[in-house]
Amino acid sequence: MKTLSPSVPSFKHPALWLALVMGIFQIVNFGRTLIDPASFADYMGLPIGAGGPEGFVYVYGLRSLFIGLVVLVFVMRRSISALLVMALAALILPLGDAWLVYNVGGPTATVVRHLVIAVYILITLLALLHLRNRSTGS
Repeated sequence: MKTLSPSVPSFKHPALWLALVMGIFQIVNFGRTLIDPASFADYMGLPIGAGGPEGFVYVYGLRSLFIGLVVLVFVMRRSISALLVMALAALILPLGDAWLVYNVGGPTATVVRHLVIAVYILITLLALLHLRNRSTGS
């Protein structure tokens, strides 16, 4: 993994802060799935109903924990190339979530929230590209 050159100060570029917030948000989502799976399913726009299967909520929570921890490790190592790949791949998640909620007739506000998350990831991706180009002199 390519890390940032020592000439770029740690956490002085917004890209690292954007990625850090993204990682922390994923870990918070993991906690929310454990505390109240039904409420989290409602928040996601795919309610499970009273007493319904909660397994998919736990799967989502574990996915969030994994993503959050990986992002935090990459941020701490200042592995810009790895964070770029993560951000690019991560765009699939909120776009897919928005599509799923839209297809089941979920609330428009929830679809929009998922799309806003995708925009946040896109902004993070662009900031990371800027940081990489600045650190490599491209």
